[in-house]
Amino acid sequence: MDAGTLKPPGKITGAPYIFRFMRLHIREQVSVLLFVIQSIVAGIATCVLAPEAMGQQCERPSEETRMEKREGSESQNVLGQPLQQCGCNPMTGFYRDGFCETGARDRGSHTVCAVMTEEFLTFTKSRGNDLSTPAPHFNFPGLKSGDRWCLCVSRWKEAYDAGVAPQVILEATHEGALLVAGLHELQESRVK
Repeated sequence: MDAGTLKPPGKITGAPYIFRFMRLHIREQVSVLLFVIQSIVAGIATCVLAPEAMGQQCERPSEETRMEKREGSESQNVLGQPLQQCGCNPMTGFYRDGFCETGARDRGSHTVCAVMTEEFLTFTKSRGNDLSTPAPHFNFPGLKSGDRWCLCVSRWKEAYDAGVAPQVILEATHEGALLVAGLHELQESRVK
């Protein structure tokens, strides 16, 4: 069986998941495990260095994965253009694919592509969200000044109001950010 063609198993109903999994035939268990592994690997994009104006270039996830996240529509940035990549070193985005895409499961709306500063990292840590300390159990290296990261728009707006907002890459900032932050505020903080 080719791992590239695995599909999720049919809906399992009844007992708690682990018991349902244990009731599956060994081939079905292997299929489920391979699907889980494939999904994890598909979510980890390979970073490819490219001499582009935006700096970093990540391998784009499969169209199937992107369609699932975006429900079939092309994501737009705050300028009304196709959403560009934010960064992949470290890998950012709610879906950890380098893009500040959002969806129903993204309760924080990680839509603002920002370039980290020490001032902002100190600010967000003081608010209970420590982005600078590595968390190996989450495969999170910790951020440092200069890293690109998809921020929750509400935290970015809070930092903006406090005068410590990091600069924004508008081309990689999802249009959903406009529900909380004004375009003029984002443009004021644009990377120059």
